[in-house]
Amino acid sequence: MLSNFIKGSALALAAAFLAPVSVQADSIDPTSFSADLALGESVTVRKTVTVSAGTPTTAPLDVMFVFDVTGSMGGEIALAKASADAILTGLSGFGSLRSGTGWYSDPLFDGVHVDLNSGNTGATSGIDDMWDSGFCTVAGASVGCGGDFPEKGYAGISEAATDASWAPGSSRFIIAFGDASFKTPPTEAETIAALDAAD
Repeated sequence: MLSNFIKGSALALAAAFLAPVSVQADSIDPTSFSADLALGESVTVRKTVTVSAGTPTTAPLDVMFVFDVTGSMGGEIALAKASADAILTGLSGFGSLRSGTGWYSDPLFDGVHVDLNSGNTGATSGIDDMWDSGFCTVAGASVGCGGDFPEKGYAGISEAATDASWAPGSSRFIIAFGDASFKTPPTEAETIAALDAAD
């Protein structure tokens, strides 16, 4: 699933992984739903997903954090850096975690910054390198501050999908931090195809 997270939302999503959940057994309720709708009608279907109690400790889990590093993202990147170690420690409880980072800007674009690895700290994942020496930088190098709408988010996500070293059989997540719409190329469809190809 491809999502474009607005400022701060991805941090909240990552923090949600850490929340304790009381569960009984694996289930999805309801398991199916059908309805006949007339033109203009809509329906809301609420599903409850229950995952069995216990925390896996050996399941491979790969998480790439992809950052918009243009001028308007300084505050959000600072929050991500401050929370990175705690979030990565929490995610490690869900399995054998490897984390890494990518970035996008405009007009410059790089892609994967730090490949997936098992260090799982803000430093080893590359999160600490975002804006490490000031305005619009990655690892101290200027990457261009962007025009702020749109940005090369599709390219950043596509590069993370195709260039990261995903572990065989891993559960794979790309969490994108951004505050602007995405420009082409690649298109949304091409980005989804890249995600599908990387499983």
